[in-house]
Amino acid sequence: MYAPHPRYGRAAVAAWMILYCVQIVTLGETRAENAVYAEDVKIGFLGTDADDNIVRLGPLEVVAFIQSLGADYPIFGSGDFDGTLFAGATASGVLALAGQDVVFIGNPLAATADATATGAVVSGSLTGDASADVLVNASATTVGVDGGEGDDNIVTGSNMRTDTSATATSASVAVTLDFGLTNSADPGEALVNAGSLAESDSTIIAAGAGDDLVNNNGQLVGV
Repeated sequence: MYAPHPRYGRAAVAAWMILYCVQIVTLGETRAENAVYAEDVKIGFLGTDADDNIVRLGPLEVVAFIQSLGADYPIFGSGDFDGTLFAGATASGVLALAGQDVVFIGNPLAATADATATGAVVSGSLTGDASADVLVNASATTVGVDGGEGDDNIVTGSNMRTDTSATATSASVAVTLDFGLTNSADPGEALVNAGSLAESDSTIIAAGAGDDLVNNNGQLVGV
């Protein structure tokens, strides 16, 4: 069996997340306690590990959207600071999972994933063997139909489209590496790791493992 999502074949979310790193002051040091991880996953039809018969006669649109915004925070001292920011969006039309499944798509299918991660301002100083991770990552993934494991029969009778967009904007980093404040510190011990990475992956039909039969009768567009 399968688990359909909301009426009219549309599964959508719009989430704006303003996420802050918590500051803790101890023994003259300020540190970011937790990295920020935000993710949105949307599935139109979810199969099981049994032999499923999934038939979609109406249009299906699946939308995943996440926006993660960092907050300005200072760091100083000899601790380790993790200011990593991540936003992930995954949209799947049909996930058949394991089993010998039959999937029939009779009308247009569209899957859209949009992930945006925007860094803020990180400033201060590090001493000794302290480290600071100030990474901004965004990942967007779309799949039209995924047959999963097993010998599947996938038939599409209409157009399918997958769209992905991932944007990562680096944080502004102004951190001084001060080796003169500790007697045990040697030059090169303190480290700042900063940067940004945006990844997107768009797949229209993934047959998966097994002896699969795929019969496509529509236009396929992946962006």
